[in-house]
Amino acid sequence: MRGDAGSASVEFMAWIGFVLAALFCAYEAYTTFATVEQVENAARTGARTASMQGVALNEPVTKIGPGTHAANTALPKVIKDKEITVEALPNDGVRCTVRAKVPLIADGLHLNITVRRRVEMPVG
Repeated sequence: MRGDAGSASVEFMAWIGFVLAALFCAYEAYTTFATVEQVENAARTGARTASMQGVALNEPVTKIGPGTHAANTALPKVIKDKEITVEALPNDGVRCTVRAKVPLIADGLHLNITVRRRVEMPVG
């Protein structure tokens, strides 16, 4: 047995784990950056809607209303663990805060990556 038959298969099997791990990490990084962009967009949409339609000053913090609904609609359905809050500011403005966990491809990994963005806009 002096031939090198099968050595390419052995080398392929040695590297396949590293290649799959690199692809997994690249996909998770993409998912994280996409979630950051989507959460920023949802916070801007919620603040814009709340500033145009107004937030009642006698109810300074709301988790239901037009701004919250608009921010929730702007987020994709794959983001399930989220919290959206719209606040009326004392200086005639609104603040929309969106917090969401990054959806991971492997639910068994407990990385707990959370993205939080806050946008303030004047009322009007």
